[in-house]
Amino acid sequence: ILETYIERLTALQQEESAQIGAVELSQVALEFGMTEDDLQVVHQKAQAHYQRGKGYVNHSLWADAIQELKEASALAPTDVDTLHYLALAYQGQWVATSSKGDRQEAIRLSKRCLELEPNYNPSFRLLKELDILSKTVSKPLIKPTHLSSKRSSPFMGIAVGIFVLTAIGGVLSFL
Repeated sequence: ILETYIERLTALQQEESAQIGAVELSQVALEFGMTEDDLQVVHQKAQAHYQRGKGYVNHSLWADAIQELKEASALAPTDVDTLHYLALAYQGQWVATSSKGDRQEAIRLSKRCLELEPNYNPSFRLLKELDILSKTVSKPLIKPTHLSSKRSSPFMGIAVGIFVLTAIGGVLSFL
């Protein structure tokens, strides 16, 4: 028992020393000659990629979302929101294409979020959705949480309006 305990403690110590946070990343960048202003520019670029990626996710443009969010995570590798949205993008792409690799990447990223922030509830929800979705082959049972909206698309209203006008025009031309 003692030997197993010591082995586990040693493994945990090695894991802890391998964990790098945002503060450590900033310190490394400063040691390599970057200034605080340079770090601010990097932060702004990461935020711009994140915002674009988030927009692409919200509009189900999975490949574009993945590209933007990968850029954001390269600049801010410990930002759980960025990693979570990247996981959502992979989930969306998996649902759209049934690529197992996308599902596994979504799981990996969600678990990475939980390593960085153990109580990050969006990742727990996403892992649950991925598990449920993996059991349904044709149609997802759950709409991804990032896509839920109480408002309908303005394009749907336009489409309905055009349909109604076309139908009325057809009836009037018949009379």
